[in-house]
Amino acid sequence: MRTLLKLLIGISVTLFTFSLIVAAVYSQLPSDAEAGLKYFNGDVAFKNGGPACISCHSISALDVSGGSVGPDLSRVLEKGKFTNFGGDVTKLKEYLSSPTTPTMKGVWSAAPLTSEEVNALASLLEYAFSQAPAGPSIEYGPPIYEFLFVTAAVAGLVVALLAYIFVLRRGG
Repeated sequence: MRTLLKLLIGISVTLFTFSLIVAAVYSQLPSDAEAGLKYFNGDVAFKNGGPACISCHSISALDVSGGSVGPDLSRVLEKGKFTNFGGDVTKLKEYLSSPTTPTMKGVWSAAPLTSEEVNALASLLEYAFSQAPAGPSIEYGPPIYEFLFVTAAVAGLVVALLAYIFVLRRGG
């Protein structure tokens, strides 16, 4: 029983270490992309009062989970369902300055982004695109692997806790 407990504690420590590594990745963002992430997450408010991007969007390439109303923006520079930037950051900036899709237009026409905000967000999305794995674009919803990882981590924690309680009740 003690061996099982040690194994489960080891797994929990490994998962915790992994989360620290993920946090370290965030600290390696280029400064302009980091500024964009602060706007995206809502850590820095938009000057004209628009909502944080994370309310509707995620960036799975950077492990940023947000709302599932809008698409994952990891590969937004590719041709998507509603936009086609063709890898051109200038087109992305034009879109962010004056969105053309109905939902984005409705949200941002009353609270347009400043050029500083546009540049920061475009840098973030360009960096995310450079980090995104090759393959089809994820259009809507958070990626399933995040759900599976969180579920596995919680399940592992529950199993470790139950094993610990069982060992204590049995007296070792």
